[in-house]
Amino acid sequence: MKRLTTSITILASLQTLTVGSAFAYEQSPIQFAGFNVVPKVTLTESYTDNLLQDADNEINTWLTHLKPEVLLDKQYGLDRYSLSYGLSHKNYSAKGRDTITDHKFGAGATFDLGTRHRIATYAKYALLHEERGRDFSIGYGDQLKEPTPYDTLNASLKYTFGARTAQANLDFFTSYYDIEYDSVYFDELNIDEDDNIPPPDENFDVTADRNHDKIKFGSTLRYKLGAFTDVSVTLAFANTAYETNRMFEPSLDNDEFSVSSRFAWQGTAMTTGYVDLGYSEKSFDADERDNGDGIRWKVGVIWKPLTYSNFDFSTARDVTEPEGQGSYIENTNVNLSWHHNWLERLGTRLKASYSEDEYGDTDREDDNNIYSASVLYEMRRNLNFTLSLSNYERDSNYNNLDYTENRASLSVSYHL
Repeated sequence: MKRLTTSITILASLQTLTVGSAFAYEQSPIQFAGFNVVPKVTLTESYTDNLLQDADNEINTWLTHLKPEVLLDKQYGLDRYSLSYGLSHKNYSAKGRDTITDHKFGAGATFDLGTRHRIATYAKYALLHEERGRDFSIGYGDQLKEPTPYDTLNASLKYTFGARTAQANLDFFTSYYDIEYDSVYFDELNIDEDDNIPPPDENFDVTADRNHDKIKFGSTLRYKLGAFTDVSVTLAFANTAYETNRMFEPSLDNDEFSVSSRFAWQGTAMTTGYVDLGYSEKSFDADERDNGDGIRWKVGVIWKPLTYSNFDFSTARDVTEPEGQGSYIENTNVNLSWHHNWLERLGTRLKASYSEDEYGDTDREDDNNIYSASVLYEMRRNLNFTLSLSNYERDSNYNNLDYTENRASLSVSYHL
């Protein structure tokens, strides 16, 4: 499901370009020990007609999703510090075993070391679950007895040379990512003789070959063309190392090189956006695997013909690590949404997303579509309601991976 959510990720990135959401609001943080504390809680009640996203095993269920979050932020001179915590609890009525609770912890800091020197660092640790029928278990969710726990660690460090008001700045950055799944053994799966899956050793760990870490480093040159326009060029290198190989397959360890150029603008006429165009090459240690290379892009544009209406468009093409099949996944997506405020406190949002996944070293191709319609109501400054109807569809040349899901949800969000 990760690539099905690409549209949300890409469109959300446009918010960094200072374009407001359907309803703008001012936060009123709590003061605690010198920190600004911003709590938020969202409660969503949903109904889905396909819990496992499986055409052959459709399960209808209600879902209650509770999501409290808190952000602590402190400014000390020109330095800034932040802490965050988020909890996500999902309770399914049809299958109690699918109930999960996730935790996310974050910490960040920026340091101003002088007129031309700045450092920014951030770390996030998460205790998560892969839900049945998503990611590695696409099309095989019924073979799992429960969601699969895993944890991730993200850490990044960036040094910037150049004054904040300078026309040019130079960044040097590095990051580390690690993902570790809890062990799931073959004898713990729901597998019948009719599934025609040859049984390995009953103590075979089916999740061990997912565990990997990634180290990335590079540099970005940023240049301001004007008050609201800038360009940048980025060179980056990454190394990905897996804990173990898939059964009877060569290593997935690889190196990746990428170069890209970005042009961004803010508030020009009625549009705000960015265009990121580049090239990347993924080279595997194992000669048996085909290297993945090609043109990559990320494009996002917000067009605001009226003060109360805007259209968001984005498209991207990128490569990610595989999920159980192939050497890598090459994802291409296109997303479009329309936000319109009919009244001061009442608005609507329509979204359409299409993505295509090509699995390197295999003939598998998945086409994913998401359509959604939402009504947004701002009851008070800090109390919002959202009613949504969504349709999800995957069309694969592997017929057992096809599915359609319809979901209706009502959520209420409260913040200070």
